[in-house]
Amino acid sequence: MRKLIYLITLLFLTRPVFALDQASLLDIANKLFGHKDYTTAIKIYKDLSNQGYAAAQFHLGMTYANGIEIKQDYHQAVFWYRKAADQGYARAQYNLGAMHAKGKGVRKDNKTAKEWYGKSCDNGNQFGCDLYRELHEKENNK
Repeated sequence: MRKLIYLITLLFLTRPVFALDQASLLDIANKLFGHKDYTTAIKIYKDLSNQGYAAAQFHLGMTYANGIEIKQDYHQAVFWYRKAADQGYARAQYNLGAMHAKGKGVRKDNKTAKEWYGKSCDNGNQFGCDLYRELHEKENNK
């Protein structure tokens, strides 16, 4: 299985990235990541992120936030989450809210966290709805 993934990856990486659709490349990167080929997966995430693909920007943000194969960098995580979040990517909006709520890579700010959780909720993320409601209730109980 691993050899098959490498062959597919080599096939795709020897062609220009724009020759394949972004979703297919992201799927390959996620499979490589799952098989612990972080270096190749991160290269694909970076290429797709620089093309403005929100899903890849989210995954690259996760990689920076968790310090997987690259130095943990909350500022870079916030940077990539923000790029994806600005495109309406609900999971990135949720994670950006969490970064603001915890003060990781940004100043701790529950108001901004609540805004991002609300946007995430509006885009269908139930966890965003739950945390938006929780922060809203805390504001009203002061």
